[in-house]
Amino acid sequence: MTGVIRWFIMVCVIVASALPGSVVVGEDVNLRLTLRDHNTGQLVPGRITVEQHPEGAAPVYHFVKSLDPEGSAIPYDVTRGPGSFEKHTTVSAHPFGATVPPGFYVVYYEHGPEWRGNKAKLTVKEGEVTEYELSTSRWIDMNERGWYSGDTHVHRTIEDLPNVMRAEDLNVALPLSYWVRDAYTPPAQGDKTVAVEPGLITVDPNRVIWPMNTEYELFTLNGQRHTQGAVFVLNHQQPLTLPAPPVALIAAEARRQGAILDLDKHSWPWSMMLVPIMDVDLFELANNHIWRTEFFFKQWTQEMRPDGWNIETDQDGFTEWGWIDFGFKTYYALLNCGFKMRPTAGTANGVHPVPLGYGRVYVECPDGFSYDNWMQNLNAGRSFVTTGPMLFVTVNDQPAGSTITVDEPTTVRVQGTIETIIPNQVVEIIKNGSLVDRLTLDWEYESPWIHRAKIDVEVPVDGSSWIALRCFANKQIDRRHKLMFAHSSPVHIEMPGKPLRPRKIETDYFVRRMNEEIERNRDHLRPDELAEYERARDIYAAIEETAIEEHPTTNEELMSLIIPDDQLPTGWTSMDLSETDFESSEPIPKLISRPDILHAMAWYTGGKGIANSKVVRVLLALYRNSERKLGMGMYAHVYADEESARMNAEILKRREVARGRLYVWQRGDLLVGLYNAVEMTDEEFQSWVQRVDARLP
Repeated sequence: MTGVIRWFIMVCVIVASALPGSVVVGEDVNLRLTLRDHNTGQLVPGRITVEQHPEGAAPVYHFVKSLDPEGSAIPYDVTRGPGSFEKHTTVSAHPFGATVPPGFYVVYYEHGPEWRGNKAKLTVKEGEVTEYELSTSRWIDMNERGWYSGDTHVHRTIEDLPNVMRAEDLNVALPLSYWVRDAYTPPAQGDKTVAVEPGLITVDPNRVIWPMNTEYELFTLNGQRHTQGAVFVLNHQQPLTLPAPPVALIAAEARRQGAILDLDKHSWPWSMMLVPIMDVDLFELANNHIWRTEFFFKQWTQEMRPDGWNIETDQDGFTEWGWIDFGFKTYYALLNCGFKMRPTAGTANGVHPVPLGYGRVYVECPDGFSYDNWMQNLNAGRSFVTTGPMLFVTVNDQPAGSTITVDEPTTVRVQGTIETIIPNQVVEIIKNGSLVDRLTLDWEYESPWIHRAKIDVEVPVDGSSWIALRCFANKQIDRRHKLMFAHSSPVHIEMPGKPLRPRKIETDYFVRRMNEEIERNRDHLRPDELAEYERARDIYAAIEETAIEEHPTTNEELMSLIIPDDQLPTGWTSMDLSETDFESSEPIPKLISRPDILHAMAWYTGGKGIANSKVVRVLLALYRNSERKLGMGMYAHVYADEESARMNAEILKRREVARGRLYVWQRGDLLVGLYNAVEMTDEEFQSWVQRVDARLP
């Protein structure tokens, strides 16, 4: 059976919140540490996790203290679930340490994504003081290149932020000091509000805090649970006095004060109403459900998942990729509808188990850094969002966020650079929400820590469009595999007489969501408040009249290809991948999203260079007849476009099969292959072909 498979398979509760900072001088500790820049020898701030490994027991976490009167150390201990927790201390650029039991320890240390993170293994002995110098080094200097990082969803105190920002090497923090969770309550009266004075707080010459920002996060209405969702007003100048709902007046007041609006998460009940009614500016491509831990919010807003968008789920709900992809596709759909939102990133550090700036937005400030320049360019879309890789992109020499006007169909030149400490990035060009190219890049290895690749491709444009780049890598962090990504802000191309048109599957979703919310809120909201949902529905309905009909293969259609056991020929059964010599306990038939980066050995196309092809989803199904020692494999690939499916089908149809036989179908973006590696009669193989053929969409 292994031969059959190898032919087509390549190989809630917050337990604690941020704890108060502490400075300890002269205290006897038996673990004394420093963190230094390897190149200069200077002490640097950082994030420290001390993990004790008792023999035969689960890890125990310890928090360090500063050992200098000028230093600070702020513990952070937040848990959502067994695999979703954050236990660290952010320390200033001073010696630090702890009193710990004897034993074996692993100390993890980081200083933001521009510096090498690493770990040290230590043994603390009874009656002895263990001293260790941790060493890090900068692998890229984004400020030197004119790029400055920010987190637009922060829940830390003003007092804590200087320490934490320096430790995480973050340039701009926008704490949501005003935070209201009840409808009809002004932000100043919110149960989570901490009143602040307007005015910029300068931490360092290139590190600032703007404290006056507001989160409307409505869970109750007239004292009863009735969730609307969240939206942020960033950079306002005086406290906001307007309650929500309604929201249009809040947007007008925000504009009057020079503020910008951040959508928070895309699947709140009211999110798709806010976009057209408030003219929301920012979309969080890296939002506060994206952590460096195990993905936690698998069930959150499952009911909002669009039909036909092929968002990945498993038996527990959203996968992490499904959640990220849901956000990406919602953003793309809004862009296609003409809402030119700009990307941002926010962590909700202070509430969730995630470091400040784990997901961050980098903003280019070519005229030098200032808070005003940063906010202006954030709002202009001169940016990219990342959880690790650095992504620099231009289109026809214009930076991200630009608008280019062309008179007729043409090609545009997409150029840029990806720099990362994680090699073998998957790099994709997205045009109008579709994957138009998955790039094969030549990587330069400047050192084990610096990997660089150049991008220089031409993309055809036959009408008004937008183009963005994104890249992915699967990285192991503390025994957890995480999908790291970066996503550029789009460049818009305008062609007079050929407007950008959304897909009907996108506008259908927005209209449906508004109709659902109108019914859900009908007996709860006042007429003027309900009218905002009705107006949003009408806006989407008008846009829908221009929409394009497309029919990509859906996950449901893929799953319908699977032949149930009770319909198999006599003696045949489906089988699991775990029954083979492949190291996997996952059963198949199995539907796989992102086979290029999330499932390294779970697919095969029979063609050269397929790791760079446009396969976006794969279905595997294996069958066997144990008594006769026969096997049958079926794989179905969904491609980003019909032409790629057709090209690969032709390759497979011409392929000579040395042993066994292969039958290939191609229907639009779908390619299906049926393979038998052990001889069987033509009549029996044809009976299998007929079974599969009858199930094709």
